[in-house]
Amino acid sequence: MVVEKYTDSKVEEFDVPVNMDNVTVERRAVEGEPLFETYNNTEDSDDDLGIIRIPVTKERIRVIKEHVVTEEIVITKEVVEKMEHVSGTVKHDDIRVNEVKNEDVKVREVKNIDIDK
Repeated sequence: MVVEKYTDSKVEEFDVPVNMDNVTVERRAVEGEPLFETYNNTEDSDDDLGIIRIPVTKERIRVIKEHVVTEEIVITKEVVEKMEHVSGTVKHDDIRVNEVKNEDVKVREVKNIDIDK
């Protein structure tokens, strides 16, 4: 008795659904560069659409320059009146008018006459 085993094959064709994921990576600036502590990466429809948001951060140094008062300068003015003894020469102008009459010359001294008149 001979027992043989054999395999018969035939080609069959049919459609099978195949799923694959396409991933899009988009890099975009965040408006205003908010602080990481206040950044909100949840939007209403992100969970339903399978969107994952990853914040890209950087450190920056914040320097604040302020004017502070450390001291003040106060300037006051005081008027002081005192008496001093001074001396000096004071000059004033006098005039002498000469009148000639006939042949006699009379000299008369006049003081405090206003010359402008």
